[in-house]
Amino acid sequence: MSLALVFTRFLAPFNDLGIDSAVVQEQDLDDEGLLTAFWLKASLGVGLFVVALAAAPIAGRIFDDHAAVGVIRLLSLSFLIGILGFVPTTLLTRALDYRRLAMAQTWSTVANAGVAVGLAVSGYGYWSLVLGQLAATVALVATLNVMCPRTIVYRFSAVRARAFIRYGSGLFVAMLASFVVFNADNFVIGIVLGASALGHYTLALTWGSMVPVVMWGVVNAVLFPTFSTMQANRLRLKSAYLRAVHYVSVLGILLNATLFFVAPEFLVQVLGGGTDKWLPALTALRVLCVYGIVRVILEPLGTVIMAVGKTGVLLRATVIAALLELALLYPALVYLGAAGAALVVTVAYGVQYAIYYPFIRRELGVDWREVLRVLTPAVLPLLAAIPAFVVYDLMGAENTPLTLGAKTLSGSLCYLAAYAALTRRTIRDDIRMALGRP
Repeated sequence: MSLALVFTRFLAPFNDLGIDSAVVQEQDLDDEGLLTAFWLKASLGVGLFVVALAAAPIAGRIFDDHAAVGVIRLLSLSFLIGILGFVPTTLLTRALDYRRLAMAQTWSTVANAGVAVGLAVSGYGYWSLVLGQLAATVALVATLNVMCPRTIVYRFSAVRARAFIRYGSGLFVAMLASFVVFNADNFVIGIVLGASALGHYTLALTWGSMVPVVMWGVVNAVLFPTFSTMQANRLRLKSAYLRAVHYVSVLGILLNATLFFVAPEFLVQVLGGGTDKWLPALTALRVLCVYGIVRVILEPLGTVIMAVGKTGVLLRATVIAALLELALLYPALVYLGAAGAALVVTVAYGVQYAIYYPFIRRELGVDWREVLRVLTPAVLPLLAAIPAFVVYDLMGAENTPLTLGAKTLSGSLCYLAAYAALTRRTIRDDIRMALGRP
């Protein structure tokens, strides 16, 4: 199942090619545009299904596991089934109807768990996981179409198709460049430093980037369609962007800074089960906590660029980051080890701001002082939190679960208290404001 998922997840981005984002971003989407996008997606889905069927035996030989062939072929049905979910997903996303989208996803999760667990208990082995995945796709598509039914007919405009592909191709190439940025370090570390160092680095990267990854999946999934509805009103988009940066930076800085200071206790007590086997990842983890902060602040800007249709800017910034990382990665590994790779990843990602800043200044009129103003309430509370984090180290406290809990609680509370005092409102008021409530 794991081997088959490696193969199907590699094919999955080719099932999109940026068309989903192009349709959501389209200002005046009529039936002709929607149906044109649907038939483009249908062509991609059918094509990938055929590719998966044909390539499954090759994948089985590469993985040296013939059983993966049947799993790949069955999982490839998801490419066909998923086609029918495109139209309702697009319409609900453009309507900002996240309640029904979340409901459909919930039913998908329930179907996956119910089928997989039921079949596993009945003795179907790995096939229970395969059929659980398919059940999840069927449940998702069925729920979406019940909540947002739409008749599909054949209408296709070559002009609209070229426009979608032009937008989507830039985004897709940027995604491929991002794939290099997010995976080159693992590849080179595995070759240069070996499996043990790669294991430590992978663990550090997983936890250091967890906050931006989760926020990208949740927060930015909401921001993109929201920003897209504002693309014609640059002043409104500017205000929404700055507000988004403020809120994501507060959460991102709090969580990543906390992990930075409790990293020794976290590695030993949580991940190591009381042992120090993961402590070699400490320096890399702390560097990647900084990377997590840089990334969580920067990503709303990428969402703005997608919303206004300037994917070329996104592509240029991502390619430059990828080239910089590839150029510096090997010497950094030689001289600084895995921590050097973490530093290179952080610097390469942050360099993108040099390309993004002229764009937002030109397109939205955002001045660097305005960005600094919305970041200040998120950064300054660290001055109050740092003493609460480090006092335990200065006292020579032992690495115990109690120390981990005390450092996390005291440092976080000091940060939140300082933030509330600095902004003259409580966190609850901020949440209500973010939800648009008085």
